[in-house]
Amino acid sequence: MASKSRRKSGKGRKRGSQKPSAAANAATANGSPQESSPVKEAAAARRPRPAQSGGAAAHGVDVRALLNDASIPYCWAFGIFFGLTAIVAPYGQTVNGFNPDLHMAGYLQVGGLAFILVYLFHYLQRGHNALYMPRTPMIWVVFALYLWMLISLLWAHNFYEAWVKILDWGAALCIFVLSLLLIRDSRTFFPVLLCFYLGGLAVSLLGVGQYLLAVDWVQQHQAPAATFGNKNMAGEYLVLVAPLGACFLLNTRHRIAPWLYAFSGSFIIAYLFYGRTRASWVSFIAEVVLLAGFFIYFRFRHGYRPHWDRNKTFAFVASFVFLFALVNMHPGMLSDGTLGIDARVNPSAGTTKAESFAGTIKSALGGFEHSRNQRYTMWLNSLAMFRDHWFLGTGIGNWMVYYPAYQIAVEVDHMLTANLYHINAHNDYVEFLCELGLVGAVMMLMLIFIILRTIGRVASSRGISDENRMFGIAAAISILGISANAAFSFPLQQPVTIAMFLFYLALIVVVSNTLNDEDRDMYALRMPAQIYRISFIAVVGVAVAFLSFMHYQWYKSEAHYRVASASMSLGRYKAMDQYGRLAFERNPMRTYLHIFPATYYAKQSNYTKAIHHFEKLRDDYPWRIEIMQNLGASYLYSGRFARAREVFNLWDSLQPHSRALLKAHGMMLAQVGDRAGAIDRLTRAREKFEKAVEEARLGGDEKKARRRQLKLDQINQVLASLGYRPDAAKPAPAKQPSG
Repeated sequence: MASKSRRKSGKGRKRGSQKPSAAANAATANGSPQESSPVKEAAAARRPRPAQSGGAAAHGVDVRALLNDASIPYCWAFGIFFGLTAIVAPYGQTVNGFNPDLHMAGYLQVGGLAFILVYLFHYLQRGHNALYMPRTPMIWVVFALYLWMLISLLWAHNFYEAWVKILDWGAALCIFVLSLLLIRDSRTFFPVLLCFYLGGLAVSLLGVGQYLLAVDWVQQHQAPAATFGNKNMAGEYLVLVAPLGACFLLNTRHRIAPWLYAFSGSFIIAYLFYGRTRASWVSFIAEVVLLAGFFIYFRFRHGYRPHWDRNKTFAFVASFVFLFALVNMHPGMLSDGTLGIDARVNPSAGTTKAESFAGTIKSALGGFEHSRNQRYTMWLNSLAMFRDHWFLGTGIGNWMVYYPAYQIAVEVDHMLTANLYHINAHNDYVEFLCELGLVGAVMMLMLIFIILRTIGRVASSRGISDENRMFGIAAAISILGISANAAFSFPLQQPVTIAMFLFYLALIVVVSNTLNDEDRDMYALRMPAQIYRISFIAVVGVAVAFLSFMHYQWYKSEAHYRVASASMSLGRYKAMDQYGRLAFERNPMRTYLHIFPATYYAKQSNYTKAIHHFEKLRDDYPWRIEIMQNLGASYLYSGRFARAREVFNLWDSLQPHSRALLKAHGMMLAQVGDRAGAIDRLTRAREKFEKAVEEARLGGDEKKARRRQLKLDQINQVLASLGYRPDAAKPAPAKQPSG
C-alpha cells in the first residue's frame, strides 16, 4: 500500500516541482541544471566528487560542468589551428622549393605543444587540480607503442632518421591527448571537424585549379599536388577528410548548407580523380561501401532516418552533374590555351587531347601491373629483413637504411640504382613490422583490436545519440579508409596524416563514451599541489622553446641544402661546398649533408679529405649504392686498392649486374694489374653502356646520351691500354668445305 501511495502522490505532479536540494543547487550553480528527486539526491550523495576521489579514475564525472568551462572556444581555436596545417604550413616552403613535410612537421610539433601549454595554463589557473580523459585501454596501447618507438632509438643504426619519426609521432600524440582533453560531445566535435573539412576543401580547390587552370604559383613534384608537393600525399589527406562531408550533409537542417557540402564533396572527389592515385581510389571506394553498410545497419538496428528533404535531393543531383562535368575535363582546359600543369612539370608529357571518363580510368590503370610487381618485390625483400630482425626490429625510421642490403634477398629490385633509392616500403604494415619487430607488431595488433571494438561499440550502442553516432562513424570510416590506403602506400609516415589518424582515434573513443546520461567513467590526472602544476607547465614550455629553436635551425639548413643540391646539378662545386657546410652547421644531426664536401674534394682530386667525408656517410648509410660508388672510386684514385676491392665486392654482392659497378670494378682491376678480370668486367660494362646510349637517344634525351657516351669512351680507352682487340676476341668463322 505504501508503494501505491507513493505512486499516487507522485501522479500528476510536474517534474522538478519539489524543493531543490543542496546537491541540485550546487549542480545548477555550475551551469548544469538537474532534476530533483529523492532517488537522484541519494545517488548524488553516494557519488564521489571528482576533486575528492583518490584513485586514478574518476567515476561519474559531470561532463556538462567541464563543457561550460570554456572548452568550446578552445575547440574552435584547435580546429582552426589543425585545419590550417595543410594550407598555411607548407605554403611558405613550397613557394621557395622547400620540403612541405618538414614545415608541416614543425607546425604540428611546435603548435601542438604550444596549444597544450596555453590550454593547461588557462585550465589550471581557474582552480582545477585534475585533467580528465575518457577511460579506455586505447590510451595505454598508444602510449606503449610510442614508448617502444622511443626505446628502439637504442639500436637504430641511423639516429637522425629515427629522430624525425619520433618527433612526427610525438606531435600526433600531443594532438591525441589534446583531443581527449577538449572534446566531449557534438558541441565540441562540430567546430574541429568543420575546420578539418574546410581545410580539405581548400586543398581540393587548389588542386583542381592546378589541373584545369594551370595554377603554377605553388611548386610541385607530382602534379596536381596542391600544397603537398606530391599528389599521392594530397590524396591521402583528402581520404581522411572526405567522409566528413557525408556526415555534415546528413545532419544539417539548414537550407543553404546542403548545397555547400554537396558541391564541396564534388571538388574533393574530382581532385581524387585528377590525381590518378590508385591507392586513394581504393580507399575512397572502401569508404563509400562502408558508409552505405553503416547506414543500412543503423536503419534496421536503430531505426535511423536522416533528415532528408527535397532541397537536399536537388543539391545532391546538381553536385553529381557538376562532378560528371569536372571529371570529363582535361588538363589546362580552362587556362589560356597552354598545355596545362602536366606540360609545365614534364613538357614531353603535355597533351591537348581531352580524355573521357573511361579513358582516364584506363590510362591510370595502365601501369598497374608494373606498380604491383614493384611493390610485391619490395614487400618480399622486406620480409627477408624482418626474418633477420624479427624480435626488436631495425629501429623506427630505419627501413630505408637497411633495405638496400636486401634488394636482391628474394627478388631483384631493378628500380634501386645509385641515383634512386626507396624511402618507404609502400606498405605501412610491412614497414612497421620491419622497424618495430615482433614486440611492436603485437602492440599494433592490440591497437587494431581495440579500434575495431570501439567502432563496434559506436555502431551498436543504443545509448548514443544519432548526431554523435554520425560523427563517430565518419571518424571510423576515415580510419578504415586510410588503413586500406596504408596497405599500398605510406600515409602513416607523413606528419599531417599521422596527426589526423590519432585525432580520429580520440574522436571514436569520446563518441563511444557519450551515453544519454552525462556521467562518464574518466581517467583523472591529479596535480593537487601548486608546485606540480607549475613544474608540469614549465616542462611543456621548455619543450616548446627547444622545438622552436630546433625547427628554425632545420628550416635554415633545408634552405642551404636546396641551394647546394641545385649547385651540384649545375656543376658549381664551390658554391655547393659553401652552402653544404652552412646546411651542416645548422643541422649537424643530418649526416647525409657530408655528401657536399665529399663531392667537392673528390672533384678537386683531394681524395684524403673526400674519403673522410664519404666514410662518415657510410657509417650512417652503409648500403647506399651512391655512397659505395663514390667511396670506392676515391679509394681507387688514391691508390688504396685493398679498400677499394672491399667496397666493390660489397657492391657486387648487392648489384652484380650494375654497369656502373662493372666499369668501376674493371678500372680498379686494371690498376692492380689483373688484366683478365679487368677485360671481363669492362667488356660487359661496354655492352651495357652501348645499350644505354641507344636508349637515351631513342628517348630524345641527348644530354643523358652524351654523359653515357663519355663513360663509354673511358671504357674503350682503358681496354685499348690493356691491349684488348674486339676482333681478336671473337672466334674465326669455320671454313666451308669445297665442292
